[in-house]
Amino acid sequence: MPFLQAENLSKIYYKPTKQTLLNQINLTVHRNESIAIMGASGEGKTTLLHILGGLEKPTDGQVIFKDHHFDANHPQPAFFLNQSIGFVFQSSNLFEDLTVIENILLPAKIARRKTHKKSESYKQALQLLSLIGLQDKIEAPAKILSGGEKQRVAIARAFCNDPQIILADEPSGNLDFENSLLIHSLLIDCVKKFNKSLIVVTHDIELAKLCNKIYTLKSGHLTIKTS
Repeated sequence: MPFLQAENLSKIYYKPTKQTLLNQINLTVHRNESIAIMGASGEGKTTLLHILGGLEKPTDGQVIFKDHHFDANHPQPAFFLNQSIGFVFQSSNLFEDLTVIENILLPAKIARRKTHKKSESYKQALQLLSLIGLQDKIEAPAKILSGGEKQRVAIARAFCNDPQIILADEPSGNLDFENSLLIHSLLIDCVKKFNKSLIVVTHDIELAKLCNKIYTLKSGHLTIKTS
């Protein structure tokens, strides 16, 4: 049974001139499946990811997440986004003056869950901290971390609320080769360990190859890559 579906998604911009960025896109994601979306810059990969995650509304079509239907007239509510979807962006988007553990716990705080040291959220955050290998920096402010370390924290934060699906937008796009490999492995390993679905937008073929399926977005159309 499909876990997430995009049905005839279109995105049209009318200013300064009419531009059809996404044209009748269909996509099906099953539970525990990982999908990579590739394509040249400007083809609309990030826009598609934002629509799938409810950060942007489509012009036409709908997104079906389990039994919930979302379209231009019925966007995803904030509480649904926060509890069902985890986001990893190209820039880590950490709060620089917060500590590592505080950044990881942010989604739980937004969801108004308990985050004290005996809470389940805090225990989950500690487990994630161990997985990303930054236990020794639990109380370090994010501003002193390297780029690779910040992105590792961003991945842990995405998993904090135990979402069903992870959406990642160029998660290693700002990193060097060595740190990119680490982030690729960490992301895929966490998805498998916690039985999540994943949609990742990437230019990196090595990351794409780690996924179950690879799609290409070109001229507004999404097509699956066959070997």
